[in-house]
Amino acid sequence: MNWYRTAFGPHYRRLYAHRDGHEAAACVAAIAPWLPTRRGPVVDLGCGAGRHLSPLAAQGAWGLALDLSADLLAEAARVAGAVALPPVRADMRCLPLRDGSCAAVLSLFTSFGYFGNLDDHAPLLREIARVLAPGGRWCLDHLNAFAVRRELAAGDVVRERRLDACLVREQRRLGPGGRRVLKDVRIRPLGGANGQASADGVPPQGLDYTESVALFAPEELDALCRAAGLLRVAEFGGYDGRSFDAETAERWLLIYEREARP
Repeated sequence: MNWYRTAFGPHYRRLYAHRDGHEAAACVAAIAPWLPTRRGPVVDLGCGAGRHLSPLAAQGAWGLALDLSADLLAEAARVAGAVALPPVRADMRCLPLRDGSCAAVLSLFTSFGYFGNLDDHAPLLREIARVLAPGGRWCLDHLNAFAVRRELAAGDVVRERRLDACLVREQRRLGPGGRRVLKDVRIRPLGGANGQASADGVPPQGLDYTESVALFAPEELDALCRAAGLLRVAEFGGYDGRSFDAETAERWLLIYEREARP
């Protein structure tokens, strides 16, 4: 089973509760000047629980939430309300959208890099380019791969914490050749808390899975995007709009534009 089918269950929102609406609003504010909102809907690809939808609406964008997780998408549907189009459940590698129908596609909070090494994402980039209108933009918010490699060069990083009714152990490590960052996640219900844990999607035996995200240099992604007809037009080093330095950036915010079709 692919790790993301387990990782993005009902427990995910508690596991990443620190990624909140304030952070989402800051991210959207950073990329908003680059969103051609009048050309059509803005697709939040891998939207999770939909925390970016309200900030997008505040910026004048008509959002479309798309995710594979039925659990998270149910929350996104509640958030969307009257500020966004009805959410869509789909695999991001096969978008149920017409050619050239979207003003922008957003891959926010490291919702890119799940399907192997970077080269394995060429079909996904072609699919993103397909649904963008000429001049439409893909906005990527990704972790700093160089910083991750530096952090984990000396060895794995382990974190244990109590999370409501569960005990969580997370072990971050580098994959072969440093081309992926892996996080082994082990979640176990605390004694006598099986009922509460079950409500969060954690069965009595617990959950075990390994998150896996591709690491790359921006220039490598640029080359793959060019092959799909996407050219980088802007970049930022954080949600505060700071200038971009790939080695030291807090986050990589990279914006690509769909070339005009013949």
